[in-house]
Amino acid sequence: MGSLITLQFPKTTFVDRDIYNARALIRRERLDGCTATVTTLKDFNDAGIHYRVKWVDEEKKDELVGLLFSYLTLLGMVKESWEVL
Repeated sequence: MGSLITLQFPKTTFVDRDIYNARALIRRERLDGCTATVTTLKDFNDAGIHYRVKWVDEEKKDELVGLLFSYLTLLGMVKESWEVL
């Protein structure tokens, strides 16, 4: 990875850890203080993707056991041809 950037920016001095840190910062900013799971569920809500979540404790909702998601059009197909599954 570092060699590609070195080719494009030969006068820049950095180490691979600099790239790692920059990517980690971008990820933290995108998560906005939330866990990756919460951010994924927010993204699903924003995109109108239907999903079901199974939590270890349904009241706490702090540990995910399973996640099933699908687009609405696919749900219609499944209802029509459920035996294919």
